[in-house]
Amino acid sequence: AARRPADFPSGFLTLVIVATLVALSLARRARRGSGAAAPLVLAVLAVGLLWPETAVRLSGFRYDPRGVVQFGYPTPRQVLHLRSDPRLFWTLDPKLPWVNSDGFPGAEIRVPKPAGVRRIAFLGDSCTQQGFPDDVPRYLDEGRARAGEIEATTLAVVGYSTHQGRVLADRWAGRLGADVAVVYFGWNDHWQAWGGTDEAKAASGRGPFGEPPAWLAASRFGTWILAKTAGRARPPDGTLRVPIERYRDNLEAIGDRFEAAGARVLLVTAPTPWPRLGVPDYVVEEKFARSKDEALVLHRRYNDVVREVAKERGFGLCDLAADAARLPDPQHYFMRDGIHLVPAGIDWTAREVAGAIRGMSGVRPW
Repeated sequence: AARRPADFPSGFLTLVIVATLVALSLARRARRGSGAAAPLVLAVLAVGLLWPETAVRLSGFRYDPRGVVQFGYPTPRQVLHLRSDPRLFWTLDPKLPWVNSDGFPGAEIRVPKPAGVRRIAFLGDSCTQQGFPDDVPRYLDEGRARAGEIEATTLAVVGYSTHQGRVLADRWAGRLGADVAVVYFGWNDHWQAWGGTDEAKAASGRGPFGEPPAWLAASRFGTWILAKTAGRARPPDGTLRVPIERYRDNLEAIGDRFEAAGARVLLVTAPTPWPRLGVPDYVVEEKFARSKDEALVLHRRYNDVVREVAKERGFGLCDLAADAARLPDPQHYFMRDGIHLVPAGIDWTAREVAGAIRGMSGVRPW
């Protein structure tokens, strides 16, 4: 899980004060002719940069030059470890100890797939990145198979929509040798778009954001300059990141690509307790949707598309959304946002997905 940094780094104000005192001291020495002119210039320059940084931070100003694609949670400014990708827009940073060299959570992806391994590929967003794929092999195994024979390969990253899922299917389906592909999207697809749909951003050749120099993006004063010179993304106007017909096309394309590569496909509906507990205020306040009612309607419609595509194409279906409506206490399974899962919810998801895989026709006994 990403952790939001403190608004004001520890020790930063102390650094500003020390730099100011040093500059004043050097100024006194320069007036006495002690040869401190050069250090004085450097000190004045340092203070000249530190104080604007301090003022911008204290004002509460925030601007993320990458923030033209809306996430569910966390927001772009809370995600510190992303790597730019020309087609996926971003992956995770391989420098993180739990991320492989391809920018996805988990161990290195073995290509070609080793003999005797049954592989499940998981495509999705932060709800999948949370970790339920790691538990699916355990529920499928049930002590019958040798350790390591069932392998979970996760191609899921925070903020992904079916746009990225389609790119991943084109890039990976023919290489993975997956026996089953589990596809779980929805939330990011029906969020409002900042500055255009995912497809439009990809077609522009610029992706959803430019990559500012790291030293500039790390400075609050630097991002203030970027905001003034680059302009902000167009505010949401009801356009969705992935319009519903494109969502349907993407799901069909992802499934067809994996089936052509020899995998069985399992589509998953996105569960939520919103119909029972209500839509959180942040959904409208942060402009993910124009209203709470619209958020509920869109989520239901996008889940209906998942069901329709599964039926029409003969894909498997794990209807977590319908199953969630029967949970006795949804607060025991979901975070307060009604989207992400607590440990009990992750375990529930893994069991439900494993059960759906077992029930799919054409899949070897698990």
